[in-house]
Amino acid sequence: MSAEDFQKCALPLHVHFTHTPPSVSTPEKGSSEPNKTIDAGHLGSVTMLPSTFSTGSHGWKASKPMTIELTDPDTGKGTKVNVQVSINAVVKGSKEAAADAKNTEEESAVHAAINAEDDNEE
Repeated sequence: MSAEDFQKCALPLHVHFTHTPPSVSTPEKGSSEPNKTIDAGHLGSVTMLPSTFSTGSHGWKASKPMTIELTDPDTGKGTKVNVQVSINAVVKGSKEAAADAKNTEEESAVHAAINAEDDNEE
């Protein structure tokens, strides 16, 4: 898939950071709504946007500062630390696809230049 097609089709991805593992719950009997629980370990969220990287590959990326509270298990004392979250999700093989597309463009340009020279000589 080309980077242009990827950018046209890809939707943002949303990543949620939490201390608690995901739970699988089933709806209450007779209910069409899933059980909704509050995530007590929720730390923050980030939205990853479709992007083309400097390497030529494409995927999603995000960067966001967050504050995470650490609790000493012995004393119960909390300490807040500031972190910078950076996430890249690269589509496998997209760098090679970009290189192949570039080579095809270069070959087309060379053939066009050769054909133009041949037309000028006639």
